[in-house]
Order: sequence, then structure tokens, then C-alpha cells
Amino acid sequence: MDASTRSECLYGTRTVLIQSIVDWSTAFSEQQVLWLYGLAGSGKSTISTTIANLIREKGRLGAFIFFNRDVEERSRPSNVIRTLAYRLALSDSRIGALVATVIETIPSISESPLSFQFTKLLIEPLSKLPTTEAPIVLILDALDECGSAEDRSSLLALLAAESVHLPSFIHILITSRAEFDIRRAFEVQPHVLMHELALASDNNMKDILSFLRSRMAEIRLKNSSLPLVHDWPGDAAILALNRRAAGLFVWASTACRFVDGHDPRRNLELILRGDVSTTAESALDALYRTGLESAVADRWHDEYFRADFCSIMGTILVARNPISDKTIDALLSLERPSHHTISRLGCVLHWNDNELVRILHPSFAEFLSSPLRCGTWYIDTLLHNRHLAVLCLRHLGIILRRNIRNLTFSSSPVHETLPEATSYACISWIDHICMIAEHAEMIGDMLEQFLLQHLVHWLEAMSVLKKSRTTIASINRLLEWVHIRLPYRTKLQELLRDASRFVQTFATSIEEHPLHVYLTALPFSPIDTLLYKTFVDHNYPYIVGGFNKSWPPLLHMLPGHQDMVESVVFFPDSTRIMSSSYDNTIRVCDAISGAIVLGPLIGNIVAVSCNGQRILSGSQDSSIRIWDAITGIETLPPLQGHTGRIFSVAFSLDGTRIASGSKDQTVRVWDAISGSQISETLQGHEDEVRSVTFTPDGRRIVSGSWDKTIRIWDATSGIEILPPLHGHELGIFSVAVSPDGNIIASGSRDGTIRVWDATTGSQRLVLPAECKRHTVVFFPDGKCIAATIGYSSNKIGVWDAISGDQVYVSAVHKPMSCLAISPNGEQFAVGYDDGTVGLWDVTRPDEYIPNIATHSGSIVVMAFSPDGRYIASCSYQEFSIRLWDAQSGAQAMAPFQGHKEHIWSLVFSRDGKLIASCSSDTTIRVWDAVSGSETLSPLRGHERPISCVAFSPDGTRLVSGSARGNVRLWDAKPDALIIPPLRGHKELIRSVAFSPDGTRVISGCGEGLIRMWDIASRTETLRFSARCDSYPTSLAFSPDGRYIFVKCWQIMRAWDTHNSCLMVIPSYMHASCTFSDPIIITPDARIVDAATQRIIGRLPSMASVHRYASSKTSIAFTTGERDSTIFIMHFPSTVLTSPMTWNQDSYEAEPIEEEEDTDSDDAEFSDEEDKYLS
Repeated sequence: MDASTRSECLYGTRTVLIQSIVDWSTAFSEQQVLWLYGLAGSGKSTISTTIANLIREKGRLGAFIFFNRDVEERSRPSNVIRTLAYRLALSDSRIGALVATVIETIPSISESPLSFQFTKLLIEPLSKLPTTEAPIVLILDALDECGSAEDRSSLLALLAAESVHLPSFIHILITSRAEFDIRRAFEVQPHVLMHELALASDNNMKDILSFLRSRMAEIRLKNSSLPLVHDWPGDAAILALNRRAAGLFVWASTACRFVDGHDPRRNLELILRGDVSTTAESALDALYRTGLESAVADRWHDEYFRADFCSIMGTILVARNPISDKTIDALLSLERPSHHTISRLGCVLHWNDNELVRILHPSFAEFLSSPLRCGTWYIDTLLHNRHLAVLCLRHLGIILRRNIRNLTFSSSPVHETLPEATSYACISWIDHICMIAEHAEMIGDMLEQFLLQHLVHWLEAMSVLKKSRTTIASINRLLEWVHIRLPYRTKLQELLRDASRFVQTFATSIEEHPLHVYLTALPFSPIDTLLYKTFVDHNYPYIVGGFNKSWPPLLHMLPGHQDMVESVVFFPDSTRIMSSSYDNTIRVCDAISGAIVLGPLIGNIVAVSCNGQRILSGSQDSSIRIWDAITGIETLPPLQGHTGRIFSVAFSLDGTRIASGSKDQTVRVWDAISGSQISETLQGHEDEVRSVTFTPDGRRIVSGSWDKTIRIWDATSGIEILPPLHGHELGIFSVAVSPDGNIIASGSRDGTIRVWDATTGSQRLVLPAECKRHTVVFFPDGKCIAATIGYSSNKIGVWDAISGDQVYVSAVHKPMSCLAISPNGEQFAVGYDDGTVGLWDVTRPDEYIPNIATHSGSIVVMAFSPDGRYIASCSYQEFSIRLWDAQSGAQAMAPFQGHKEHIWSLVFSRDGKLIASCSSDTTIRVWDAVSGSETLSPLRGHERPISCVAFSPDGTRLVSGSARGNVRLWDAKPDALIIPPLRGHKELIRSVAFSPDGTRVISGCGEGLIRMWDIASRTETLRFSARCDSYPTSLAFSPDGRYIFVKCWQIMRAWDTHNSCLMVIPSYMHASCTFSDPIIITPDARIVDAATQRIIGRLPSMASVHRYASSKTSIAFTTGERDSTIFIMHFPSTVLTSPMTWNQDSYEAEPIEEEEDTDSDDAEFSDEEDKYLS
């Protein structure tokens, strides 16, 4: 139901009340909020609708929102603030522009706390309008139906207390029952005007009498064919009805609907037959009993009718949202259609063929749900809720299957839906189960069987319905319910724990396309999990040996910053994470969803107050700023005093003081309330101060400096309490104090972590950590110390704070820059060099599967054999080539050994019989791919490291490029001739390739200069610049030889040899791909069959490709975190032959203007690239 279909007050009724509300809405009064409250059925919604229409006609209605507990979308408190902002934006273009600016600045504001939304979407935009603005009215009807008291507590607090901060021209009308939480919130607010709808007032009784007279006249005219007297039913009957209404408009309205039946005279007699009730509730009860008896009494003795009535009405009462009769039929599967029963209940139900079935008033549901009030008509809602849960599972068990909508996998949004009954069951089945409090074991078997068969099918269906994000909270609720109600079902709990991690880890992928459940999420799920074992299917892509063995500790990877993350910190309640970066921005993210809820703010280094209300930041410009943690507004002017960039800031535990450390070699202490400096500047360090922190009692400040010392200061006087703590051999990066204040930990560029006695200053422990950039943190209980470790700061280590024993070392990850631990001790927040922030589960062991295809060092290059059966690879630390079976991942034979230095390139001949490799040892070696033996003596001739090599199409020749810029041709057979080099390049050769007919070669070097050579004459026939900012990583001819394709990382160029012009090709390949790859990865991680341009999958965010190769049916890749392990992913023919829509040809190449060739043979040689390989 929308606002246009809601009933207004009958003309001439409620006039005094309506006029008083209109007068209030036009006056500038301190009481900006009017709360109109009364019993259910007293006419509050009708009044609010009338007021809304009157004010809309005057052009002053800002928003009209009406809640409905039977419609989930209309009962969510979380939607209210942004709905108000949206309605206001529609009502006034000025407000619309202001709100749009906020959304552009904070795209994820819909996931921010309501208080932040209230400030940013309402208070701030509206405050920018002129104060002389005509009054704007916001109307919220039936607030008592906006969630439960607990759900709406935050919203209610804002409406009650914070609405006073809205501009004076904003008036808010709120209607509701006099629920305890609402009354408690409003009655103490002086700016809230309270008005009760008094049922027994003369005006109210007169208005109901007018309503009854009007409706009876309509019924009389409508039934003119009946012998009704001209004044039927007469004053006496109307007055009797008025007395029975007991001041309730809903009684009068329902009574009139009942009278307006097949025989109005008979129906009226039935209503008037009973005694007059003394209370409003008993009046309604009597009316509802009369209506039901009249409608179905003649069939109530029929057991089939009673069963249908109870099933249908029970379903209507417990349904999470209004549903249609067709949905009722689909779920209940009754022998008779539900409309056969529903059609007899027009006096209490609103329904027709094109609308959902709705109860006319909530009071009827309350009547039926109370055995004391309704007697024989009683509906046991707990029983029917359990029954509906079973029906939903049964329906989904029949309907759900893989690819339920027969979708094709594409990059386009999916515009599909599901049948109404299936949609309802998908969205609501968990809600119904979680409401079961008794006899839960009756549904245990069915629930477990359903999830073991259809869990991933349900996730696919929820993606079709655009509801996949809601599954995260739903599954967690279900897991909690099973843990409490079915504790003995360990298998079910295990599957739900897997499901929780599955939807959290792959939420973005599943949300993008339903088939990502099978093409992305399942292949990358841990192979030892129950979920993977249950649903893995080799008709879809799969990874040989799996990507993980168990769920890794990484929960989220949060993007956002454009440069290295400099600091991360948790808020005290562990629900939010704050990060700052060298890009001079600060962002606050939700720790569960990963959404950005605040920012960007200005700063490089951050801290948060212990009450979570204020943010402290320090910047490169030597200023310190304090921000409101909810609104993001600066609470004080910048604190000035330091003369160098700020490296560290800290709040005292009570939030009254601030400490800062700077490049100017000083520590300063500030009053957090006034912003003034408290004591003299703390001087003594002889180099920049990199870290400061307060002791828990706030009496001391600990600072660590690049001068290799730690100093402890009195926080009030600024006097050093102890002599400097010496021990580190290089500058100190981080200091931390244990929660009890007894221990200090420090991390230094000297590769050690040291533990000190905070009282005596004596050194307790020295912990080797092999890291130049430590962030040191204590666990909340003080028992352990955690720090980033490893030569590249790519691991986390944990030590016992007393014994110094290392109790945990994480697997290798990408380089880390900073670390924090949540106050509840359950999660790490890790800042990375690439600007991302990772959220780790501290309680989960960091176990990666030891994939079979593993080198002892970082893999440099990989290549598939032409038939896809084998993968050849080599690593930076090894000077040998390994050959792997692509199906099993096992090593096919002993390593190919012979090279003396690093191998930079390897390639198979077109027939797959030979492998050529080149090395820094200045040799090329040709190997038999079957036996592993060398077929030729090492090819020598280059004087510098060889960077690339390629076979001719017939496999008889090789072309190679070196660090000195030389290109050489070779015979790939015994007694190979040494052919003089092709000279011209002056920089390292990055890529070489033969033409399809084998008569030409192309080579690329340095900053994108490409040359083409005629093999027969060994002369240069073409030279052009690819106009790239980086060197060419891949070269190729088109099959007809007309075009030369150049790839510089992700920049694409094409030279048209017929028209002699350079073309721009939109980038469609990941930086790790080459033109020879049959399957490519796009920059946004889509996996595409290069021949057909069909999308066949997508890599999840956890798989950041480092090295890559592909065959016609498989891909092999390493990741940045695990660069010594080859992951082999196979694509069955069922995937490769399905229709896809992504097409490279939709991107048209564009010519770019010619530019003078600045490279000449006389140019001076630069050996910068030579050093790269040497």
C-alpha cells in the first residue's frame, strides 16, 4: 500500500484536531516534534494521511513515512534516516543537491551508524538552508510498528534527543501507540509536544457518529434493490453502533464493512444483538467474533473448512511480509485454493486477485493470537510459524537447483527474479526457524538434509534476488540458533560455520553474479571443509590440490587508500577499524561488513579515544587534529607547535591528554579538551621521535626514537623518570606498554624486538624478528606480544611476553606496514604497503595447503605445453626447470639442470617436444620435453644476461634478446650456427616474437621502442614507439601478420603495417598475461577464453595473481602472498562451451598521432637495464 491509497478522515470529522495540527505545523515553535498517540484503531493513521495530504497541497511536505510490522521493508529502523533524506531531496532540489554531495563524499553512508546518517544527511544539509525558510513537515506514522523496542532504540533516541538540533523550520509529526519505550523517550524532551487521542471525548464520539451516518447512507444507496426505508437503519441503530464503537474508528470501519454484505439488515441485527462493551478491546473482540461467526459459522462444523481456515489464517498471521493467495497455495498445497476461504473473510481481510492478502488492522491479529480473547478461533502462532518453516524448506527442497534461472555467465547485471513463493521462502525460512523456541528437534533432520543438499543453491537464489548480502547475518543467526537449540548436531554446526565464512569471504563475488557461487567461490574454498566436500563438482572449475586446506585467518581485505597504510587502530568496541595512509587520508570501516563508514579525513597517523568518541590525527604538515568519531567534524582548531611531521599520536586512557612525537625530535603533551600545550616541550631525543604512548595509569609517557633510545617521561611535569633505555643498534620504529603498565616492548630497524621493565628500565628479552619495520602490540590480556616480522615485513609473529618463546608465526603475506589487535583480542588489523587493510581472525591457525607444485623460492616464469598436459616453471632461487603434470600437480620428472644463474624465460616449441630457456649465465639451453635431456650444446654468443627467448613457428629457429640490447637468431638443431646479432636496440630487450610465416622477428626494449627485422637480410624494416610509460611485456603478430600487438603491462597498442599507424587498444588483459595465452585474465580479474571471448570465471580478491600461464583448458598462477606455489585451475568443457557475452571486439581501436622517433643508432648507450639482470 502506498500513500495514494490510504484512507483520509471523512470530511467534517476530526476538524478541531486537524486544525490544531496544521496550526502547529505552520508556527515557529520550540516544540518542533508532535507526538500523537492513542490505542490501536483510534484513527491515528487516517489522521496522519489527512495531514500529509493537506500539507502536501501547501507544498510543505518534506516526507511521509508509514510503518507496517507486517511488511519487513516498512519496519526496518535502519532505513528511516536515509528514506527521510531521500524524500526531502525529492521535495526540494536544493536539499537534493546537498544530500547528493554527501553521498558522493561518503558513498557507503548507508552502512554508517544512524547517528552519523542523521548528522550528515539531515542536520548538516538542512542547516545550510536559509533560517527564514517556510516550515517543512516530516510525518512518521505508526512508529510502534518500526521494528521491536530493541531494534528501534537508536532511531528513537535520535528522534527524541537529536531532533532539537534540526533547523527551527523543520517540524516532525509522529504517531504511534503509547508503547513504553516511545513514551519514555519523548516525555522527558521539552521540545516534544505530546497529544493523546482521547477515545471518550465528545469530539471523538461525534466524529465516529458522523462517520457511521455517512457509511450507512452509502450502504443504503448501494443496496437500492433491497426494500430499505429511506432513513435506514435509523438514528436509534446508528447511535447503538456508536456506543458499541467505544471510541474506536477501526471498530466503526470494520462494522460498516461487515454490514455492507449480501444482506445488510441481517448483518446489522447480528452486530446489535450483543451487549454494549465497556472497553475498547472488548468492543473489538465482540465485533470480530460476530464477523467471523457470520462469515463462516455455517461451515465451522466442517473439519476440512476448519483445517483450511486455521492453515491459511495461521500462515497470514506469521508471514514475515504480506503474501498473495498464490503464494499461500504454493506453500500450503491445500486441496482447495486458498481464495475459496479468503473470499469469505472480507470483513477482516483486504484482498483481491491483484493484491496481497492483508489483515485490515493489527488488532485482528492480536485478537486471533490470544486464546483468552477469541476462544474457538484461536490461532497458535508458534505452531504455525514452525509449520511455515517446514513448508518453506519443503518448497525450496523441490524448487532449488544449480543455475535455477538457466543463466549465462556474463559481466552484465542479472535482471532475473524467482516465483513469488520461492522468493518468500528463500528470504524468510531462516527467520521462521530462528523463532522456534520449543520442539526444535522436530525440524533438525529436515534442516540438516536441506542444507547438505541445497545450501549453495540457496545462496545462488539469494543472489538472483539481490539479497546475497543479507545471508551473512542470516547464517550467523541460524548458527547461533542451532548452537542453542540443537547442540548435538555437530555436522550441521560445522556446515553452518563453513557457510558463514563462505558468504563473508566471497560476498562481493556472489553479489555480482549468481553463478559465481560455482565458478569462483567453490573452487577457492578450502578443500578440507565440509562445505567443499559436499558441493565440489568437477563439471565446474576446480583447482588441483585446492587453494587452501582450511579457512585462512584473513576475513576481509579492505581497499581504499592509494598509498602505503601508515597506521591502523580498532575502536574500543571492536566494531570499527580506522586506518591512515601516506596518501594523507584517514578512513573508518565497519569490521564486519568492511564498508567505509567515515572519511576520508586528513592525516597520516591516527589514534582513537578510549570511549570511541574522538579521533586524533597527525599530519606531514606538523599539525594535530581532533575529530568527532561519528560526524567526522573537527572539534578543535588544529594543534600547532611541532616544526616537523608528526609520526605518532596517543590519547591518555581517560581521554584528557594527548601526546605527540615528531620529526623535530620532541614530544609534546596537550590538553585534549582545550587543545593547549600542557607542559614544556619534552626534549632529549637526538633524532626524530617515531612512537609515543601513555602508560595505562596516564602518569607516564614512553617514546621511541630514531636515535636508538627509549625515554620515559612524567606526563605532568615532563621530567624524565629514568635514564634513556639503550640496547637497540638502530632506530626504534614502535613502542608499546603492557595493559598492567609493567612491561615496555619496542621494535627497531636492527631486526629485534626488545622487552623492558617499565619500572627499572632493565632489558628483559631480546626477540629476533628479521624485520626492519616493526609495529609492536600487546594482546589485551598482556600475556603475549605481536609484531610484523620477516625480511619484507610479510609475516606476523607472536611471543610470550614473559618467557620470550615464540608461540605463533603466520604464513607469508604481502608486505605489511602496521598492525593492531582488537580490544576483544579476536582480530588483527593489518595495514599493507599497497594501501589495503586486512582483517585477520586471531583465533584461527594460519594454515595454507602445501600445494604439490611448489618451488623453494619465488617463481619467475611458467609455461604450458601446447597440449596443456605439462607446466614448466623456474624460480628465482633455483637455476633449474621443473616440469609438472597439469592434471595431478605432481612433478613429472627430475628438474632440468644446467644453467648456472637465474633463468628469466622459458618457452615450448609449437609441437611441445622442446623447451628453450635463457639465463643470466648468457646461455640458451634447449631441452627434450620428454626425457629432460639437452638436445643441443648451450647456445653462447650473448655477452650479457639473456632476458627473453622464442621459437619460430616450425620450431627450427630461436630468437633471443639480452640486457645489452642485442637480438640474436639461432638454429634450434644440433650443430647450430651462430648468426651475427641484429643490432639497433640500446636497452634491455624485454620481449621477442616471430611472424606467423617465420620470415620476420620483432623485438621490444626499454620504454616501448619496437623494431621489426627481416630474417633473410637481417635488416631492420620497421621501427616505432608504443607510446607506453613502461617496457613491453609481450609482443605478437596477428595471425595474418598485418598487425603487431604490443603489451606494456596493462597498456595495449597495435601497429597496422598496411597503414603505418599506431592504434590504441583498450586494456583487456591483466599485467601478468601475454598474447600467447589461450585463456586470459582481465584487469578486473575476469577469466576469458581468448578464442571465443567467453567469460568462464573470475578470480576472487584473495587470489592476487603474480605469475601466470594458460593452456586451452587450464590456467596456472602464483599469488603475491604465495609466489613459490603454482595453482592449477582446470575448466571443464561444460564451462568452456557455454555461451558468454564479454567480447573484446566491442572495444574499438583508435589511431594515435605519430610522434617523431627520437631513438637513433647514434644514441648514447645506457646500461641501466643491463644492471637489472646482472
